[in-house]
Amino acid sequence: MMVDRETFVQVAPWLAIAGNALLTPPLQAGVQSAAIFDACLWEELAACEDAEVANAADKLVKYLDGREEAAAASREAQTGVCVLDARDGASNLDDRVQRASVEFAHLFVGPPKPAVAPWETFYCQQGCAVGFGEATHQMRTALRDNGLELAQAGRQYEDHMGIELLLASELCRRVGEGEDWGADAGCVPSAASEGADANTQNALSAAQHAVDFVRTRPLSWMPALREAVERESPNGFYASLLQLTQALLELVA
Repeated sequence: MMVDRETFVQVAPWLAIAGNALLTPPLQAGVQSAAIFDACLWEELAACEDAEVANAADKLVKYLDGREEAAAASREAQTGVCVLDARDGASNLDDRVQRASVEFAHLFVGPPKPAVAPWETFYCQQGCAVGFGEATHQMRTALRDNGLELAQAGRQYEDHMGIELLLASELCRRVGEGEDWGADAGCVPSAASEGADANTQNALSAAQHAVDFVRTRPLSWMPALREAVERESPNGFYASLLQLTQALLELVA
């Protein structure tokens, strides 16, 4: 089933926000970082017609405005079991940014090493102990074939989830804006486009290319990454962010 263009338009900026959030420590991202920790940013998605997106966004909104913390505290009082971690005590924007920075460092930086590997290689190659593999090469090729390159090449493996989300965002943006960027990017006209004019074929090809990338790259290992993050920080910001991001990816897959 072909996804309509408006869906690509709606999803593209949110995938970019999520990608940047996974790549940049909150305290290094400045004003942009502060914005993603404001519940108001996500309220638009909480009203989405898609139930999975709406539920995930609502969870993130509750997390950021303190309602999830209050609910967790209530559960702790009833059961005697502490269910809070990175959210415990965060009551304002600066505090949330600081706590997310600690969570980010624990999950994706270390020391001594990341608690959760944010690279596809670790999830598609059994027993992988290094961060450079076939998925890295494939993503490097995908970036090049789509006319893109990393702004700071060499600082991060190309199969980082954040980079895959940024490429997915760009492909969705191109579909939404109707850009014709040629067959070099791997576009193959859909069978449904036979007999259509050239512009329609280009649009369908670009859309199919974006869908194929989302399915085979970020969405293929997002569940495994989510599971790993939820084990380490079950009530943290990044578990909620990844849940929402997966729901958004599924809209265009």
